[in-house]
Amino acid sequence: MFTFVTWPIALLSLSAIWLILLFGRRSFLRTFLNSKIKSFDLLLPIFLWVLQSVSFQVWRLDILAPLLLVFVLWGIGMALWQGFVSQRFTTKYFFRIWWRTMGLVACLVTIILIALAVLS
Repeated sequence: MFTFVTWPIALLSLSAIWLILLFGRRSFLRTFLNSKIKSFDLLLPIFLWVLQSVSFQVWRLDILAPLLLVFVLWGIGMALWQGFVSQRFTTKYFFRIWWRTMGLVACLVTIILIALAVLS
């Protein structure tokens, strides 16, 4: 499971794809991507793949399933908050904020796991 690529190569591929998206948005990807979609938004599946790869190959732990459960519970909480407390729930706003929050958390957890893997 997730061992067909070692985690340093997965990290290099994440970095390469991120750079292609960052610099490609200004030139050749401009016509294909919507202006409201950030390049960071497209990297969430790759962050999750690198996160699972690092956690499984270094510690033999599956960290992706509990993290996805936390994301789902967080999404339910955000939907309830937007619907009942602020009373301005729109699906477009909800999914944009939820997706970007998941991306930020996945990025931070990936950085922490890579730092722990390098230090151990």
